[in-house]
Amino acid sequence: MSVLLNSRGLPPTFSWKQFLPSDKKTVMEHSNRRGHRKIFISPRMISKSRGSCYLECGNTKIVAAVYGPRENLKSDVMVMEGKLSCQFVISPFATPGAEVADERDTQKVCSDYETFIEECFCSVVDRTKFPKSTLDLTVLVLENDGGVLAHSLTALSCAITSAGMEMHDMLVGVNCAVMVGGGDEKGLTDGEQEEFEIAVDPCFEDETISYQTGSDRTEVDQKILFSTSVVTVGYLPNVNQIATLSHNGQCPSGQVLSTAVKKCIENSPLVYAAVQKFLKQSLLDDES
Repeated sequence: MSVLLNSRGLPPTFSWKQFLPSDKKTVMEHSNRRGHRKIFISPRMISKSRGSCYLECGNTKIVAAVYGPRENLKSDVMVMEGKLSCQFVISPFATPGAEVADERDTQKVCSDYETFIEECFCSVVDRTKFPKSTLDLTVLVLENDGGVLAHSLTALSCAITSAGMEMHDMLVGVNCAVMVGGGDEKGLTDGEQEEFEIAVDPCFEDETISYQTGSDRTEVDQKILFSTSVVTVGYLPNVNQIATLSHNGQCPSGQVLSTAVKKCIENSPLVYAAVQKFLKQSLLDDES
């Protein structure tokens, strides 16, 4: 199927990573990267939607679209603020690896992301502009190479802006993973705290959470950093405020969590620069 699509000049349907065996050396190579990957955002991906965009960061590929607002016929009471409805879909072939992700686990993750995104954008979008109406937000993950939730916030923010909906500020998403090294390698005892590193915009292998203890690791595992928690921050750059925060996993201490949040805020201008380039391209497309 991918050969036929490539002959027509279209992107491949399946990720090439699915045909490679999982190797722990790949995790160690990705762990050496501590900078944010470059982001590419293209406007007007779906012509029938009110606003849409395509976001690509590394091998992570996301399509976001906005539909509506549509009248909420089920509500008999006049509500001065509109509602947001989010649909989050992860393709069965999006996750790297030879095995297809379990459908029940994927549905649970999508349901959690939908609730998180709805609550986040309720404080960012000016819902008084469409009373007694519902704005539909849609996210489709074509390939997951890490940072899906953070990049979905950025993609939806661009899609809402291209749809002409008023927002209090642009929302950019940045995530990082707390990487903890082996205790024997660092010369630490079981009672001492392990050294850690913070990986900004981690890949899928980096943000895969592992709860292995020092006694359970082999000699090869001692040289590899393991992710213990993933922090996702939704940041408003113009007002300098945090709109939302998600923490998944077990962080070594509160000070480490605070450092991870600060690291996300420090890298938010890199994402905001890509969003500004997207807005400029959208205005040029409107004029032409």
